[in-house]
Amino acid sequence: MKKKFKLNIEDEALSRAAGELAKRIDFGVMAGLLQDTGWVHVKVSNADNFEVEEWVKHNVKEQFSHYDDEWVFKSKQDANWFKLRWDCDSGERLF
Repeated sequence: MKKKFKLNIEDEALSRAAGELAKRIDFGVMAGLLQDTGWVHVKVSNADNFEVEEWVKHNVKEQFSHYDDEWVFKSKQDANWFKLRWDCDSGERLF
């Protein structure tokens, strides 16, 4: 008879945190590679992600990518408009 393995609350929380960290690291690596090809990194401070995503959907003209509060834009103009609209830090590499 096989035993069913149950994750306890701590294991589940640790698993989620590890998954989120892996996603952030993956995005950081990808964003760094994109920055090497001229993309612009922007970090949003204190903004509602849903509101930011809606604004980007309607206002950004070229390619972009993001994870949580970290954004990269192919177009410097898109990045500049984004920085003007949102309270942002920029110019730093993620990793």
